[in-house]
Amino acid sequence: MAELPIYYERIERVWLQKASKVRLEGSIASHGYDWNHSSFKWLKVTLKNRLRKRQQDRCCYCRRALLFNKGLVEIEHILDKGRGKYERFTFELRNLALSCKDCNNAKGTKSVLAGALSNVDPYPENASAFLWVHPHIHQYSEHIIIHQGWVYEAKNRSKEGLAVIEKCFLKDLRSKERKNREVLVGGALDMKDAVLRAASMATDVGVDKLCRELGRGLAKRWNSTPAKVEAAIKSVYDSVQKLNI
Repeated sequence: MAELPIYYERIERVWLQKASKVRLEGSIASHGYDWNHSSFKWLKVTLKNRLRKRQQDRCCYCRRALLFNKGLVEIEHILDKGRGKYERFTFELRNLALSCKDCNNAKGTKSVLAGALSNVDPYPENASAFLWVHPHIHQYSEHIIIHQGWVYEAKNRSKEGLAVIEKCFLKDLRSKERKNREVLVGGALDMKDAVLRAASMATDVGVDKLCRELGRGLAKRWNSTPAKVEAAIKSVYDSVQKLNI
């Protein structure tokens, strides 16, 4: 089974200019670590723009595309920012990454540290401090492999990779993405549009599997045969592949 690209190994360091640091420090002095306070809106906008570029518009955990629909992209706090936990790292840039809503909700407030930190310990920078693939610290491909069809595997049984797969319910994405493909293709205007939409998804799942998955349904809807639909999808896919050579 072919592997899907991970797009980036870890997030390139994010920095704030001196004026922005002063502004952030002033807001924290006035409003504490209240992440939802309006005084920090500018920071969230800045972070989303910069992290999108560094993450190539991909979730820090599942590596699926981060769309621009409202509410589907969230700034993830790797160490829980909740009061009584690691609130002091609420605005630590190494503790922030962009994730899809599915991964952020699934992870929730689960612990990702190998051991608790004291109230004076700095933000950990060593990979060994985490039970989890930290998007700023670990090399993603050393811990997680993504196969076509969005099938996730912990490389060499990596404990950190397995933790992300289990806590973010990445094993569920295979069936979710299949349903997403069915919905997207189902919204086609005609058979030609349906074939073009299907062919554009072939890389993620594999063209043969995609044809088996969608061929019968499209044939029934557009009064054709599965064989004709599958042949059309493969023809378009092959044409695109030739253009990419």
